[in-house]
Amino acid sequence: MRARPTVRLRAGFLVFRSSPRVSALPVRHYGYRISPADVEAYARSSGDWNPIHFDDAAAREQGFEGRISHGMLFNGWFTRLLGTEYPGPGTLYLRSQCLYLAPVYPEREYGIRVSTPKHNAAKGTYLIVAQLLDVAHGRHLSIAYADVMNRNDIAVDRQRA
Repeated sequence: MRARPTVRLRAGFLVFRSSPRVSALPVRHYGYRISPADVEAYARSSGDWNPIHFDDAAAREQGFEGRISHGMLFNGWFTRLLGTEYPGPGTLYLRSQCLYLAPVYPEREYGIRVSTPKHNAAKGTYLIVAQLLDVAHGRHLSIAYADVMNRNDIAVDRQRA
């Protein structure tokens, strides 16, 4: 069984470590914002019309400040990143896991930190971690892990050899 990175709390943020290096590839930072239109489009696609996503009163009854976005919207953002940008076209999911730690409210500004605790260039595999952050309040909202393979990386390495 492969060991997962250990998790430590530092300055209010979770830090992942699998080796002395924090990230095998450069860490990336992104802004993130969900619009009401994004929430509605996801509901149309998935059929998830849970009232906590559309009705402030229903969400408050469940203990939230107001309506919340679907957690899977963050996963969709992450898969888009993996397949189009980082590592990029040709990326295949091998395994994924996502933790939902706090609600994401539409129309608020958030940040995402993407790191790569493990990269095996010979196999073209990566462990990539995306952390959705409420920067204003110093807390994690969601953490997504993905073990992926990019066959284009293997082809490039073979051409160099």
